[in-house]
Amino acid sequence: MEEQLVSIVVLSYKNLQYIKNTLDSILIQDYKNIELIIGDDGSENFDSEIYKDYINKKNLGNIKNIIIYSNEKNLGTVKNANKAISLCKGEYIKFIAADDEFYSKDIISKMVEYMYKNNSIILMTNILWCDSKMNELDDAKQKIERNKKNLTLGKESKVFFKKLAQYCYIQAPGVMFKKYLFDKYGEFDEDYILIEDWNTWLRLTRKGVRFDYLDIVSVKYRVGTGVSTSNEPNPLFVQDYIKCIEKEILPYRKELGSRLHKNINYVFVRTYKFKEYKMVDKVLFIFKNIDIVCINQINKILLKLKRNNQNEN
Repeated sequence: MEEQLVSIVVLSYKNLQYIKNTLDSILIQDYKNIELIIGDDGSENFDSEIYKDYINKKNLGNIKNIIIYSNEKNLGTVKNANKAISLCKGEYIKFIAADDEFYSKDIISKMVEYMYKNNSIILMTNILWCDSKMNELDDAKQKIERNKKNLTLGKESKVFFKKLAQYCYIQAPGVMFKKYLFDKYGEFDEDYILIEDWNTWLRLTRKGVRFDYLDIVSVKYRVGTGVSTSNEPNPLFVQDYIKCIEKEILPYRKELGSRLHKNINYVFVRTYKFKEYKMVDKVLFIFKNIDIVCINQINKILLKLKRNNQNEN
């Protein structure tokens, strides 16, 4: 197999203290035809020459092209990612955040080989959840196993849409794209600011796109530094999250089925809208969803009984 050009895009914003570790994990890749793009989204004191010199000094010959830019002002994750896509010349595109690292030196080779053999346009893998020092979290393997059974459904787009409407099982750091995907279906939706992934997965599954899955760990993911795992929720992230539900999920009752749609809508309203309702509207909402309320209460009782039995044993 001829090694097609792969564009690896490092997206950075205020996390530059980790970026050299990220670059090191790219520079040691055994894949021989890599275009390396660093897209900084307006970080203070970003000096492109520092990173260009660092890459050139440690380049083992696998980095064939280097592009580094910094936006004059912060655009947000979505627009910055799209800007990077417009610069990519590779057949395949792999995003990685400036505070994450590739798991091993053969990740790009494994992912490209799988995509080439299976004619994939989007490939999902596992990520390893780590702390700020890149130590594996205690529940990291459990998270992988929980996600794995859902990721294997990616080839059934209608089923996968229903799964993703309930929870975003796909971790963006573990995904590789064929550039053709963006040419055919468009880039990330700039109606959003920070969330580029979940709304994209939902849109693509509704269009019947097949999501392939390779059961490897591709990226060590540093928890607590990004907008989706920070202890303090970013208002823009919450705004995007709500928009995604309202735009990409709730309008699709037919695709979801009435029961699942009702469950999702109930959880959404209770979480984000209920406190804004007048008392009469709250009562009406609960009455209309009394079946869900009862089922939830029964499940809570059963879970409590199960835990009590486990403690007694």
